[in-house]
Amino acid sequence: MKKVNTKMTPNYDLQRLKTPAIEEAVAILLNNNIQPNENNNVDMELNKLKQGVETLKKEILNPDKIKRKYWITTEILNLMEEKRQNKGNPTEYKRIQCIIKNVARSDTIKICTMTSMFTGKSEK
Repeated sequence: MKKVNTKMTPNYDLQRLKTPAIEEAVAILLNNNIQPNENNNVDMELNKLKQGVETLKKEILNPDKIKRKYWITTEILNLMEEKRQNKGNPTEYKRIQCIIKNVARSDTIKICTMTSMFTGKSEK
């Protein structure tokens, strides 16, 4: 059987709208993008509204990278993205992979020691 690949839609960070500065910036940008024209064409106005909202979502409400494990930091995520971009270059790919492993190990050790300091238990 053939597997069907479904596209995942990006989840935009709507929590950012709760901060007053971002809420105000979004309101200003939307008002600037959606100025009524003399044209009374509803389709053109609707498309203009859709494009304005899409650009705002991409510029301001872009999602943060999802961390699936507690030890993954933004540094590791950035290195993983760099590794993905160097997929065609095997030497650079392996070099970045070694860096990722070392950073992940050191971060995991730091987190485990901090956890054991606060809880009084040692974790493996």
